[in-house]
Amino acid sequence: MPWITPTNYTTFAGLLQYSNIVTSGWFAPVILFSIFTIMFISMNRYPTISAFSAASFITATVAVLFYMMDLVSIFILFISIVAVSVGAMMQFSTKRVE
Repeated sequence: MPWITPTNYTTFAGLLQYSNIVTSGWFAPVILFSIFTIMFISMNRYPTISAFSAASFITATVAVLFYMMDLVSIFILFISIVAVSVGAMMQFSTKRVE
């Protein structure tokens, strides 16, 4: 399948949209998964629940921006919001020992 020839993209959003078109819609979801993985691993000094909550929140924030640029579907956005909700429920359900 031949790709469309890129025109003069002057914005970062245009470059992201072109990259998403060329990769058949896989560019933005893979970027979101990479952001989640890198943030989760980089927060290894905190408890796993806190690292999951923070990484899912950051990923959901980027997913909202990607959804506004029409890079991800509502399904991907829904999954990221569910991950934030699960992380918040896990944070509030754990008992803290003082």
